[in-house]
Amino acid sequence: MSLDIYLEARIKEKSGRIISSDIDQKYYDEEDEGFFEICSWHSRLFCDVRTRLIEISNTYAGMHYTDSDFAIPVPQKALRGMYEYLIERACLHEGEIFEVLQGGSEWKWIEKGSYEKMNLCNAEKLHDLIWNLNLIQYENTILLDGIYIPDKRDLALLEKNPAAYDWEFRICNSY
Repeated sequence: MSLDIYLEARIKEKSGRIISSDIDQKYYDEEDEGFFEICSWHSRLFCDVRTRLIEISNTYAGMHYTDSDFAIPVPQKALRGMYEYLIERACLHEGEIFEVLQGGSEWKWIEKGSYEKMNLCNAEKLHDLIWNLNLIQYENTILLDGIYIPDKRDLALLEKNPAAYDWEFRICNSY
């Protein structure tokens, strides 16, 4: 059994109409419509990341979600705290390295390397998202790399005036 976690976003007009989409169209429930993946973690190795991202979201939202909740709303202001945490976890502390080595297995080194690399890659993706949100707020512009807007008219309107749209974020648990 895999313990996967995703950080997802969707883009809506101020009226509430969703313009973003998941390329695979894997969601069928209305509440899931339009969410697309920003970051993902796939393994039991990342249980600490799951727990901490939920804690960070709860702190900023004043909520009490747990890792047993499927969809956890994430306020935009929590994204920077999540980014900071991922940067920290992209390089394990010496004590944690010692814990990994005590097992004596070659796989421990591989798991440690995979853990650090995944957190570094996801931190970069989250940084790009935060950068885009700042561009929207301060410059009313956006860089659309990795954002899927299926309707070409919606895409043109978003590029023209990205501040006219709302963003929603969530953590999605998958067991």
